[in-house]
Amino acid sequence: MVKTISLFFKKIKKLDIKVLIKLMTSGLIAGLIPLLFEPYFKSIYSPQDFGKYDVFLKILAIMIPVLTLKSEIIILSTDIASSFQKWFNSLCIIIINSLLFLFFLLLVSFFFEIEILRTLMLSLIGAFEFSVILISVNTLIKMNKSTLVSFQKPIRRISELIVLLIISIFLVNSFSLIISSLIGLLFAMIFSVKCVLMSVSGYKLKFRLRTLINSAKETKNILLSEVINTVSFSFLSVFIYYNYSATESGLMELSNKIVSIPQVLFCGFIAIVIQNKLSNIVNENKSIITYVKGYLYLLTFISLMSCIIIFFVAGYAIQSLFTEDWLGSISFVNILLIQLSIFIVFSPLSRVLYSLKAYRSYRNWQIIKSLLIILTMLFYELSLYSFLLIYSTTTALAYLLLIIFLVKEIKIYESSILKI
Repeated sequence: MVKTISLFFKKIKKLDIKVLIKLMTSGLIAGLIPLLFEPYFKSIYSPQDFGKYDVFLKILAIMIPVLTLKSEIIILSTDIASSFQKWFNSLCIIIINSLLFLFFLLLVSFFFEIEILRTLMLSLIGAFEFSVILISVNTLIKMNKSTLVSFQKPIRRISELIVLLIISIFLVNSFSLIISSLIGLLFAMIFSVKCVLMSVSGYKLKFRLRTLINSAKETKNILLSEVINTVSFSFLSVFIYYNYSATESGLMELSNKIVSIPQVLFCGFIAIVIQNKLSNIVNENKSIITYVKGYLYLLTFISLMSCIIIFFVAGYAIQSLFTEDWLGSISFVNILLIQLSIFIVFSPLSRVLYSLKAYRSYRNWQIIKSLLIILTMLFYELSLYSFLLIYSTTTALAYLLLIIFLVKEIKIYESSILKI
């Protein structure tokens, strides 16, 4: 046992532990703040309200890669000196794509009356805000400003909470949830952009259309796969909403919120740190095997602990803190633990392929994974419980396929540096 613990710390000692601790502490604070008020909001808002809100969030998530064209990936893969110009290029891409998307939605609204159009408009606003936050966070991490990054999520969650508490006095429906989320993102966006601008002084930015086109070309190999991946990620909530009911979609929203706690606390931040750390090592033509193993050990430990805690605590927490309307979420949580155990490990590790610029392998894995997940809709006639069991198992297996691509690309890279 002692040897195992010693080996674990030996493997992770070379990782950016200080940066990870800062970012995870930020994520913990940002996650706990809304979670403490979750029982209250679940008591005044219905499962149907949260079901509609969850659809808004999933549409927002699908729009993000369309607006950014995954240009944020280039920021982490570049050098520090070029990161600010890359941030500006990404910002221009987001603004241009947002305007084009807005024009398209307005054009559609002029000729057709579509019920979901308002949700699409609001999702576009949220996607714009989140996209700007995303490129700003990546830029600040590249500039070694992780302390500033750690404030972003708490600012978002606190402002979102305050706004929702105020709005709920006058209006209680899904629109209240959406508006509070948009205002929270707005505050976080303003803070993130201000931090980037304050971190750089005396730098002359250049706007060139050719540069923006080249930036888009750099990510063309992964853009389609990322959009498909986001669709598959958002697929479950939208599918349940339209194939089953808004109530069951609302119950799934609570289940997803509980299961996503470790994702919010750890996965997103660790993924960014992995790509930034390994990109720097790859630029120096050094071996990455030790670091990849270290992150694998760390993520496996986090996955094991997260699943054990959720398995034993989630059911009791839902029964104790929420009304009877939400008890159906307990069985959903237990099923989703199958996919969560694998997701926590391999979702952040997929950034290894970004670091190696193995975009083709990343694209192929994303497409295979996403298609496997989306194909679970063929079981639409099953009960929701049976469908979720198939969905969760398929998702776990799809993420495990990443091992094949990781081993292949790491071997190619390690062989190439031996020849230098």
